[in-house]
Amino acid sequence: MPGDDNSFAYAINQFGNVAGESLLSTAGNDHAVLWTGAAGARDLGLLPGGTFSVANALNDSDTVVGFADFAGSGGSIHAFRWTAAVGMEDLNDLIPQDSGWTLLEANGINLGNQIVGVGVIQGEEHAFLLTPNFHCERGKAMGSRYAGANAGGARHAPDCGPSQANIRGSSVRLGCKRDDR
Repeated sequence: MPGDDNSFAYAINQFGNVAGESLLSTAGNDHAVLWTGAAGARDLGLLPGGTFSVANALNDSDTVVGFADFAGSGGSIHAFRWTAAVGMEDLNDLIPQDSGWTLLEANGINLGNQIVGVGVIQGEEHAFLLTPNFHCERGKAMGSRYAGANAGGARHAPDCGPSQANIRGSSVRLGCKRDDR
């Protein structure tokens, strides 16, 4: 970013767009950025009240995921998703408060808008898979904020037993060992 003196690239999509971070080392605040050939570096902002953000990955639709701190976090982080239409969203705001999950870091996103990362449930860190779910059991469309652009195009995460939680139009799943499938 203009005025910053360090930048880091962590992911690139097939169109050559890059997700990463930019840092003015004297201020010490990293900001997630999306670089495109057409627009250059774009500051993706912060979560409300936060001081830093880092972009880990992007898909070919330029949806970016990563992690950031937030108001009152004391340095704790939450996973985020950024789109040009909505801006930066805390993924924890898109799942029910009583899910038991705290999504800490988003590390990857595919064209189906499935997001993988690391979260905490029952006091333990586990991998998560957040999968958009565009239809409820009876085939009616869900009004999920997470529903993404490809209506009907996403599949449910495979059930891995009691560790899966259906999440307001999405599902979050614990990482499963091969022998647990």
